[in-house]
Amino acid sequence: MVSGLLLSILSSPAPATSTTQLGDGTEVRWTGAGGARPYLPIVINPSNASGLSGHEVEAAVVEGLLSWQAATGRSFAFDVWVGTEELWYPTSQEMDGYSTVHFASRDPEAGLTGGQAGYTDLFYDTTTGSILEADIVLNDVSFFMTADPAAATYADEGLLGKTLYLGDVVTHELGHLLGLGHTGVSSSTMFPGAWSEQTSLGCDDVLGIRELYSPSDQGVLSGTVTIDRMGRWAAMEVSVVSLDRRTVVAAAFTDDNGQFAIRGLESGRYLVMAGPYLGDPAGLPAQLAEDFALPCDVSRGLAPGVVELASGGGATVALTLECQGGIELLDARGTLESPTVLEPGEGQLAGGYRVETGAEGAWFLIPGIEGNLSIDVLSFSMFSPARVEAQLTDLDGIPLSARITHPLEDRGDTSVWDTRLEAFGIDGDVLLHLESYFMPSASYPGNATFLDPNSFALIVGAVGEELWEAPAGCAPSDLSTYSTPGGYPARSWQPAAATEGRGCAVGVGTGGSGLGVSLFGLLAYRRRRILTPRG
Repeated sequence: MVSGLLLSILSSPAPATSTTQLGDGTEVRWTGAGGARPYLPIVINPSNASGLSGHEVEAAVVEGLLSWQAATGRSFAFDVWVGTEELWYPTSQEMDGYSTVHFASRDPEAGLTGGQAGYTDLFYDTTTGSILEADIVLNDVSFFMTADPAAATYADEGLLGKTLYLGDVVTHELGHLLGLGHTGVSSSTMFPGAWSEQTSLGCDDVLGIRELYSPSDQGVLSGTVTIDRMGRWAAMEVSVVSLDRRTVVAAAFTDDNGQFAIRGLESGRYLVMAGPYLGDPAGLPAQLAEDFALPCDVSRGLAPGVVELASGGGATVALTLECQGGIELLDARGTLESPTVLEPGEGQLAGGYRVETGAEGAWFLIPGIEGNLSIDVLSFSMFSPARVEAQLTDLDGIPLSARITHPLEDRGDTSVWDTRLEAFGIDGDVLLHLESYFMPSASYPGNATFLDPNSFALIVGAVGEELWEAPAGCAPSDLSTYSTPGGYPARSWQPAAATEGRGCAVGVGTGGSGLGVSLFGLLAYRRRRILTPRG
């Protein structure tokens, strides 16, 4: 690894999605001269073995860049050039001044493993963190790439040899090109496993890229994670659930001091869950991955109560986890005759429960409802191995009219489940009946690699005459248009420039580590020591 280079989540407030950082905490990012907004010249060589046209490859790259650009409030500019002449459109990851997007079938030296769908190399100044060049290689050797999202086969038995939607892979790799690392939020573009709909940025992605290129004065949620009798612990995974958006909006790892901080959060009420990281250690920020170890069978649990975050304010939570395995949540064992009470607080419902699969289900009493009721049961998105079905009934267990949907269900050929229940015009007490069914690991991003061994569900919802609900996703919809500039492509820096203090970031990718495990995407890191530009 380059001397002085440290990739980590530091104890200072950090965006939800991890970023590449220098040893002093400086974030690696594109910068503009004299305070101008950064400019990214991108060179695309569309030659590939999947039969994709130049227009299809260009469209995937431009649409991905426009999405990331819109998420920052247009805080960076870009241009793209497309061609196949090797002199101007190189197909290598050499440090030559050209920031490229190309395919592995034209780059024998790419070094991709069979399970990596894409890979990004960052070259940057190790004194300032300013990115000089970034090269993306897409794996059309191990996978077939398609421009049709409906043709992608995100199916069981892993990804190797499958058909991947080009836009999903490209949008993920462009996040790395901009300086982002990975996140543990499965609905995010920067989740390390290749998965459908990664073209649509998640809340975690938007928080991360905004804090990298257009920092805001929105809220900061910070805290510590302690393992009982062991002290604070590094590499614990922290997930933040918004009661307004009713989904996981951010995730982070604790640093070497057992601390975490997530900035850029909007005002609102949140649940905070922490537990052991279940993925491959290579998926952690490099500093944490090197010494990753669990002292015992660490449990998973929720911070007590609901965390209130004011606009521009801060909140702190402290979580203590036990060395007894399992999950520190209440048992969902209420019966029809003796239901567990779910008391709305300030018009919102919130709670976390252990659930048993294959049992008769659990009953909850929701008292004093006047108007409408909307409930989300989060299990799949929290990597709980349970598919939870919901039903609303009266106090005698007679079903009431309610609309049941599965917001994540439409994901190509995958079957994924969270559950949403909506009912209108209620007057009085009602019962919520949950039944849990086993969900196979092949249905999840990353398969069993990220799957929790414990079945559980988080219940979040709202009651009232008028239900305001923020959209679960945060992807910007107001994308601008773009036209290529023509002419010869530009370099992002000139190779004749001074060569002292140049560095190369750890490369990152969306694919497997070659461990021989069937999964959607074990992350693999590749380190290269490049101090002098070549070309």
